[in-house]
Amino acid sequence: MTIIDLNNVVKYYGRQLVLDHLTFSFQTGKVYLLTGENGTGKTTLIKAILQLIHLDEGFILVKTKQIGYVPEKINVPEFVRIFPFLEKLALIKKVDSGSVVDVVEFYLEKWGLLMQKNNFVKTLSKGMLQKLLLIQAFFSNPHLLIFDEPLNGLDETAQKLFFREIKKEKSYLKTIIISTHYPHYYQEIVDHFLTIHHGKLDEKHN
Repeated sequence: MTIIDLNNVVKYYGRQLVLDHLTFSFQTGKVYLLTGENGTGKTTLIKAILQLIHLDEGFILVKTKQIGYVPEKINVPEFVRIFPFLEKLALIKKVDSGSVVDVVEFYLEKWGLLMQKNNFVKTLSKGMLQKLLLIQAFFSNPHLLIFDEPLNGLDETAQKLFFREIKKEKSYLKTIIISTHYPHYYQEIVDHFLTIHHGKLDEKHN
């Protein structure tokens, strides 16, 4: 089943053509790895899918509003405590798999942050902050998960947990898109390798 349709998508930044008439369909239950050199349009394509930018031509049809997203860089408020931050996000995302408190604590424990739940975000290391971002993507049980360099700062244990979670989400027929400069880390979980080059999208199957 198709969850995202790209239809003749064109995007310019000034005179630079970044996305050149892209047409492609993303299917449920698949993991897509998006690669390419810096400035080739990976983040632009993600932002287009998330409707964060306007297209110059074409359109993108996303057949769900339940999306979990982890950008490569994000400014999280430093002077907010971890638990209230996630609790508020859970309410915004309308997490409905039981008590919001229980859900947040479950994910904090899973990702090894339960002991830090009353700490300020500013006290987190890079790896802990990345775990926080992953938690907010996973805990609303979205149909579509999009990650931009999700392994940033994660130790080996957390990386293994991430891969287990991706395999589980895939088994639930979720669609996962991962943007990275390091495709070798993801060989075992990917179904489709997508490379953006000169504005075009090249596909290889695993």
